[in-house]
Amino acid sequence: SFNIYADKISVKDLLSNLNIKLPQQDLDRLSTELPNKLQSKSVVALQSSPEAEGKYALIPRIPRFIFEGQMIPCTIKNLVRIYIKLFGDIKDLTRFKGQAFIVNETPKMEWALVAVDPATDSLKKNFMNQNQYLRQLANATKVPSHLLRRRTLVEGVYDLIVGALVLDETWLNNTLDWTSSGTSPSEFICISQPAEGIRIRNLPRTQSHQALGVCPNW
Repeated sequence: SFNIYADKISVKDLLSNLNIKLPQQDLDRLSTELPNKLQSKSVVALQSSPEAEGKYALIPRIPRFIFEGQMIPCTIKNLVRIYIKLFGDIKDLTRFKGQAFIVNETPKMEWALVAVDPATDSLKKNFMNQNQYLRQLANATKVPSHLLRRRTLVEGVYDLIVGALVLDETWLNNTLDWTSSGTSPSEFICISQPAEGIRIRNLPRTQSHQALGVCPNW
C-alpha cells in the first residue's frame, strides 16, 4: 500500500484558516462521509499504484459557508470578494462577468481527492487527448470512469485558496490545470497560481503546451 497523500486538510483547519463557519448539518455530513471516502474504490485502487504516491490532496469541499455572520454561496464571485489578495489580476475575471461558472456554480459537498499538480502524462496534450488520458487512467486503476474527472473552475479556484491559506502551499505555480468549465464547446478555462496570485484564462481546446495538463479529480 502506497501513501498517496501530499496533504490532508481537516475541516477544523479549513474553518480556522479561511475564517469561516459551517452549518451543523454540513459539519455532520462531512464527518460522516470521510470514512466512506477513505475506503472508496478510487482511494483503495490508487493506494496500490506506485505512480500515485505523494501526488494527491484530500480536501473537504463545500457549497456554502458562513462569513461574518452571513450564509454565502461558495461561488468564484464570492471567493474573489473575500480572498481578493490571493488573486493575480482581477481583469482575468471581468472578461467572464455574468457567466454561470463565475456567479452561480459552487462545489458540491464532498471529500475531494485531487492531484496537486497536473499528471505528467497529461502535459503537451490538447483537451481531447487529456480526456483520453483520464479514461486510460480510470481503466488502469479499474475504477468506473465517472469517478474520475476534471475539476470545474470553482473547484480549482477553491482548492488553490484552501491550499494557500491552510497549508501555505502554492499549487500550480509552474503549471496550469485545464478545467471542465468553458466559455463555449471549443474553449475551456485553465488555472494557475504563479507568484502574483491565482490566474485564469480560456484556451481553445486544440491548444497544447508543456506546462498545461489536467489534475485528476477522484
